[in-house]
Parts: sequence; structure tokens; C-alpha cells
Amino acid sequence: MYKFFEYVKESKEDNMINLIVSKRFMNILEKMPSNKIKHELLNYLVSDVNSNGYEFDMKVDASFLDVTDKNDTISYILSSKASPIMSKYNLMGRDYEAINLCWLTNRQEQKLSRYINRIFKNKFTLQDVEDFVNNYKAAIVENNLIFEIVSGDGVVKYYDANTYSRGDGHLQHSCMRYSKCSDFLGIYKENPDKMNMLILKNNKSGKIEGRANIWFLDEPKDKIFMDRIYSTYEWQIKMFIDYAKKNNWMYKIRQVYGGSVIPLVVNGKEEKISISVNIKPIDYENFPYVDTLQFYNQKTGHLTSDVEVFKNDDYVALVLADGNVYKNQGGYKIDYLGRIVNGHFLRWSNIDKVYIHAHDAIYLDYLDDYVTPNHRFIRINNRIYLEKDVEKDEKGNYKIKKEN
Repeated sequence: MYKFFEYVKESKEDNMINLIVSKRFMNILEKMPSNKIKHELLNYLVSDVNSNGYEFDMKVDASFLDVTDKNDTISYILSSKASPIMSKYNLMGRDYEAINLCWLTNRQEQKLSRYINRIFKNKFTLQDVEDFVNNYKAAIVENNLIFEIVSGDGVVKYYDANTYSRGDGHLQHSCMRYSKCSDFLGIYKENPDKMNMLILKNNKSGKIEGRANIWFLDEPKDKIFMDRIYSTYEWQIKMFIDYAKKNNWMYKIRQVYGGSVIPLVVNGKEEKISISVNIKPIDYENFPYVDTLQFYNQKTGHLTSDVEVFKNDDYVALVLADGNVYKNQGGYKIDYLGRIVNGHFLRWSNIDKVYIHAHDAIYLDYLDDYVTPNHRFIRINNRIYLEKDVEKDEKGNYKIKKEN
């Protein structure tokens, strides 16, 4: 992976970066019978790039290759779009986040046959390409993952880690994965008309690769919202988003918890809105950790993402993993994304005048302060600086501005 980041810098001018393919694409490639194009591709294989893909020592103008729901089409991100993302996150020392982001943003689709001709400059005959595509179609059938919507007891079943596939993704690290947590899921089980779950199932093993809660909202009225996506691999998130798009569901622009400030995609447009649903106001003994609709009125059954209601003593926050509710007694604060966070995990920024979750906070040692990732950064001698605090000398090298 570090070779890949060096290569991004070296190839910035011609917009060519190394080919990265998803693990799903690689699994399909390995199942295909031997042929000229497969053999040629594997000759360039370098290594795996974290748990989400593999790197090939090939210069391409369209990378991060992934499978689509069509058996003869692939998706990718243009290298010219990927390079700025890689460069920015590399400056912040967050290489893995850059790779994950490239799987999800600025995606385009193309016929596999055209893509093969594109990267190999029409090196292979029409028959070679046709054979490769046909083998790919046959192999992808064996590797299909299928979506399914479950409710009630089905939701409880697929929260349990015993139903998860092997892996090391967000799914496998969910705080609600333990068998004991089945007793906390009453608000899901008892409200199948308000909450279902979308699962991505491996049709061979019967295990799931990912899940996302589905809410039938009362505000906005008659809208369906797909909550935070938990997947085994980062590239599978796009599969969920594509499913939501096809069904005109709302979904989160960022797959993190909280929701007051994080934009939702509504009818193809990003909007910062609060959402809510009314569930049965019965006496639930325990409660789950809820990612987005975190604030609950136990008297009325009103469940919402609006953090402002937490100022009202009638509301509790469903942000604990032990089945209990959190009451507004201090200790928690609101971060820059409008999320309720335990103060232990927060960093205050004197520059941005906000609290930042430690996971997002960028520490600038020359200012002895933290900032959000929303700034533009420059790295000089392995130190991170705000772009506004540096300038170029007569040789074109970056240096700290004198006034700083």
C-alpha cells in the first residue's frame, strides 16, 4: 500500500495510478478458468491493500475496480478523481480512509470488455476478450450475494454475530453483535411496521456480509430511511447505497453514528434534516444502541435524530450498549457533527471552536491544537500544517510563513 501512495505522487501529472481491485472482483477472477487475460492480469499482482482489495503494478486511468449488479459491467473511479483524495488523506496520515473513500465516491460504470481493452490498449483479440467476459459471467453466478429484507424475529436473528460471515469489518465489530443483546432489541421486534432490516447474504454459506436498519418514517412523512451500513468490506457499502437509490430510499452521506448535522441523501440531493418515527410506547425493558434515531420519548413513543430534543427531560438517548438508556445528566457533549459523545472521546478545538471526536481530530503540534478534517493540509518533514500557514519559496518548496 505504501508503494501505491508513492506511485500516486509520482504519477499525478499523467493521472495514472496503480490498479486496485475489490476483494469480490479478485474472488471471481480466481474462480475463472485459466486464459490469456487472467494470466496477464495476475502477472501484475503486487499485494493486498488492507482487507478491501488487491493492488496490481499496472498504470491505469481508472482504478478501484469493483463488481456491479450486472454480470458484464464493472465500476471504477477515474484516477484523476482518486489522486486528490489519496493525497489529502495521506497528508493527514489516514491512508486507509482514503482507500475506503475511493470505493464509495465518484463511481462510474463500464462494460467489462471495454475496460479490458482500455487498460491493455487493445492488446487482445476480440475472441480473447469474449472468452474472458464469458468466464467472468459464469464465475460471478457462484459468487453472488443477495439482498433480503427481514423484520421482527428476523431482525433479532441477524443482529447476532453467529449469523455473520468471517471478516474484520464494521459488521464484525458491532457493539450489538453479542447474543445477550437480543434482549435489547424489543423496539425493533415489536414494531415491524416501522422498522425492518436489509441484509446482504452469502447464498452459499447462509451467513450475512452486511446489514442496515430500515425505518418507515413519520417525518418526513411516507419516506423510507436506510440507517448506517455495517459491512464486512468497505466496497460492499456501495451495494447497499445502490439498493437504496433504486428504491428511492433516504440514506446517510457518511456511514457514522449520529445524525443531526450529517447530511442525508433525499431524492438524490444532500439535505441536513431531522427524521423521526413513532413506535409503540410500551414498556420496553431494555434498549439497543441506535445509530441515528437516538433520542426517545418513553411516554409518547417518539424516536428522532434531533439532538435538540435531548434538552427536554422527557427524552432519553439510546447510546449505550448495555441495554440501558442515557439521561441528560452531563458527561456527554455534542461534537461538530451533531453527535452525542462521551466527553472522554472528545477533543476541543480552539481554532474551530467545536468539540471533535478523537477519531476525527487532527492534531497540529506546531499550534498545540486540534482541528476537524475539513481543512486543507500540507505535510512538511512528516509534520502536518494548515495550508494557509505555509507558502512556497523561490525553489518551489513549502515552508512556514514568517508570520507563523
